[in-house]
Amino acid sequence: MWRTVTKFEGLPLQVGDYQVRQLNQTAESLLQDLVKRCIDYYFLTDDLRPSPSAGREVLEELPPGKSDDDKAVLGIFESCDRAIGVIEVIRDYPDAGVWYLGLMMLDPDWRSRGVGSQVYAALEQWLNSRGAQQIRLCVLTENPKGARFWQSIGFETSRTLPPKTFGNKQHVRFEMQRSLCQH
Repeated sequence: MWRTVTKFEGLPLQVGDYQVRQLNQTAESLLQDLVKRCIDYYFLTDDLRPSPSAGREVLEELPPGKSDDDKAVLGIFESCDRAIGVIEVIRDYPDAGVWYLGLMMLDPDWRSRGVGSQVYAALEQWLNSRGAQQIRLCVLTENPKGARFWQSIGFETSRTLPPKTFGNKQHVRFEMQRSLCQH
């Protein structure tokens, strides 16, 4: 069953040569193409190729107690309108005022070019304008490059979470957070 993604105000965001815009159920094939290009992410997390429904899963998966109205799936597009990344955020999770960044995935050809940090800075401003007090995320211990990226933009490790199984792998995760200044 398709879920409707609520339109969040203040989108799209123009970030240099990139545009960040809300995606909905019509973006499943676009996301499926992106996840196929990001196969390294799926082998890191699950030790599996992305499933044929991975694009839909990005759009539909929700944590317990949250609804479609709490979730924004944002596509990152280059100037020729090709998706080069995706961001998934959940409002007021796990606590009021906290936005949980569940996924930020970039096409491998666009990594280490400053895209992630530029887009994150715009995302943070957008979340701040929506009343976010803090942003949280998790990084797998097997992803030190990802941990360094988040640390470089001001995230701090708040705790280590117990092992959890993803696909064929079990991971210990670092929960990281960044408090926002309210304007």
